[in-house]
Amino acid sequence: MHRWLKHPQYRELSEVPDGVEHPFAFDPEPFSLCPTDPRSLELVADLLEQLLPHFASDFVSVGCDETFDLGRGRSRQACAERGTHSVYLDYLKSVLNLVREHGRRPLFWADVLLQDEHEVPRFPTDAVALLWGYEDNHPFQEQAQRLQASGTPYWICPGTSSWQSFTGRHANMLANVALAAEAGRQHGASGYLVTDWGDFGHWQPEAISWLGHVAGACQAWNPDATQDHVREQTRMHVLPSRSARLAESLDGLGRLVEVSGASCLNATPWFMFLRRPTDGAIPRDVHGLTAEGLTATEERAEEIVGVLEGLTDDTSPDNAAPDLLWATHMTQWACRLGRARLGVGDEIGAVDESTRCTLVGDLRALIQRQAALWPRTSRPGGRADSGERLERLARWIESGGSSAL
Repeated sequence: MHRWLKHPQYRELSEVPDGVEHPFAFDPEPFSLCPTDPRSLELVADLLEQLLPHFASDFVSVGCDETFDLGRGRSRQACAERGTHSVYLDYLKSVLNLVREHGRRPLFWADVLLQDEHEVPRFPTDAVALLWGYEDNHPFQEQAQRLQASGTPYWICPGTSSWQSFTGRHANMLANVALAAEAGRQHGASGYLVTDWGDFGHWQPEAISWLGHVAGACQAWNPDATQDHVREQTRMHVLPSRSARLAESLDGLGRLVEVSGASCLNATPWFMFLRRPTDGAIPRDVHGLTAEGLTATEERAEEIVGVLEGLTDDTSPDNAAPDLLWATHMTQWACRLGRARLGVGDEIGAVDESTRCTLVGDLRALIQRQAALWPRTSRPGGRADSGERLERLARWIESGGSSAL
């Protein structure tokens, strides 16, 4: 709820009105509704009252995941007395009841539910827990078994691995969707939902997610689907131009992380140069990063650029080549930034001014291109925020690290 709670008229409903650091913003801001404030439920009830008449679905997703700030603010005393998990469950059940009052079926993310080391509490069978996990080693088997034992209906939810990447992480994605499908099949999942996110500015084009959605559909229908099968299904059913070269480019972009020889949890290594620039030359959680690996990534990306440039003559609005070309150039830019920093140490100010000036100029050109491409696939909401995140980085590099991120 941070996009609501940062506004003055809603701030007092938050768990921590003064704000907290959380993974989705540069600056501290309010994040969660306070579960012990009755006005929080009044806001939820009002939103449901206004929104649900405009939607025909029987399902309503209420979120209620990633409670980073729970117990750190206004609910601190209640959490100390009753336990943080109990406070959360009481609030969740109240929210689910609000959905039921409208004759709809509530969906909620299961991560907080599974944090309790004891038995997972049973929920009424009209509520559906959403078991999510996005890495190739996520413990779907163990978590699915726990939910099945509780009697709570659940869907299993892998991801496209597109977010925090620019170009995707296809090896991780293929393993993740297969792992989820098998665990759901073995442990009675009643649904399979492939998720796609836009953490930190949604800097990946829509097309980067296509292979993930197709792979998820293939796994849900046929667990023995091969990678070649996924590529062919993407070409046949998703790419409007039926272009084999575009399908191959998509797959190649998603495998750039393997070319680099580096790894990072839930992201490509070069994305973290932009998300965590103050960490130093090598952001935390990035492993195996070398200048040689970044150079190899740039060179492979340049090969894909050559293919994509040959596809941009098609000016139809559903041709994804211009968007993929931007994502590829963005990856190359990030690799150049990484190589420049690896050569001089952790401080961005140690990169010579001429190099920083070139990086900033190129980044601002990419920002302008992103603004022009955005309306091809997306509504206006989020574009300004996405561009501003990149512009803040440009100012930070330009100032040698003295301007605020």
